[in-house]
Amino acid sequence: MSAGSEKEEVGRDARVLAEEIEREANRIEAATRPRDGPGDELGELWWDGRRYDMEIEPAAWKLLKVLWGKASMGVPDVLKALKKPLGTTYGSLKPTVSRLNTAVAKAHLPFLVFTWSKKRSENLIICTPPPVPSSVSDKFQS
Repeated sequence: MSAGSEKEEVGRDARVLAEEIEREANRIEAATRPRDGPGDELGELWWDGRRYDMEIEPAAWKLLKVLWGKASMGVPDVLKALKKPLGTTYGSLKPTVSRLNTAVAKAHLPFLVFTWSKKRSENLIICTPPPVPSSVSDKFQS
């Protein structure tokens, strides 16, 4: 084997090794990055690996942690997750839902643009995305 072909082979091996190291580093970074959503501390939100802070009261924060990532959740399940006593109704939870929605609106975070409410005639709390402007929705109705 000539010296030139040995150098080419070593160069190929080095590139393969560098690619493997980069893949492993990316895997480790992804595995250790905080997941999107509420963190452990009051008001701590993570999105795409970045920390954001919002002002929110503890009861609303607990509710956000329960509802995060769900399109809907039964009121009894929410009350159970919040460790509310049996017999508690949505009426006692409604002020906390309202304070959660207010905190979300005041946070002005681009990824946190939805609200929660009780679906009429059903015992569900639903997550509602922001309304689509008519100029956008008109484009999809053709």
